[in-house]
Amino acid sequence: MSRRATTADKLARIRDDYALSAEQSEKLLQLAERTVDLEISGTAISDLSTALDAHVADSLSGLRIDAVETARTAIDIGAGVGFPGLVLAIALPELRVTLLDSVRKKMETASAIVRELGLDNVDCVWARVEEFSAVGSEARASYDLVTSRALAPLAALLEYSAPLLRDPHGSEVASMVAWKGDPDSDELAAAKTTAAVLGMRISEPVPVTPFPGSRARQIFLAEKRSTTDSRFPRRAGVALRKPLSG
Repeated sequence: MSRRATTADKLARIRDDYALSAEQSEKLLQLAERTVDLEISGTAISDLSTALDAHVADSLSGLRIDAVETARTAIDIGAGVGFPGLVLAIALPELRVTLLDSVRKKMETASAIVRELGLDNVDCVWARVEEFSAVGSEARASYDLVTSRALAPLAALLEYSAPLLRDPHGSEVASMVAWKGDPDSDELAAAKTTAAVLGMRISEPVPVTPFPGSRARQIFLAEKRSTTDSRFPRRAGVALRKPLSG
């Protein structure tokens, strides 16, 4: 089977699995093409077929989570050049997505891709998450959804996410959704302790198989159940150096 045929088959599978339009699937293909051999992406992916699997299909697996499909506003922290944020923005055109990363060059690249693809539902922000969500900032408690993919331990992700998520209102709650591999028992225990401190509730992870042959992929969901204490976020880097779990 030729590489072109393999790529076409994968794109068709993605389109069918997620009921995407021809325009959406074409934009996802363009996005994958744009990131192949892009050194700044932080990946070793050098061919389009693999990019469709590892970037596009993996990001789309988040649509298995109701909180992703129903969100109106989302922020992708540590977004790099836009995964999963750009993929979700294409698949969910009514979703307003903010890409956030502390590396300026990554956000410049992401901004260029957004312009090239004509995505008018995406904003790109160059900032540290701890500064962006500080007490008194416009971003604090303003998002329905916080996403991250292979960014940090779950405990740190919870601490980054809680200040950004809007406060619960009746039955409506905002959520953190994290694409992860298979965290060990220590990471899971630390996350549970941290969630309790932050007023978050972690659900059982959802195993996903984004593409044939993918292994040990899970999506973690945590709902915000109370207003975040003004102690958070702590200073840049502290969540990683001094986790709340001790």
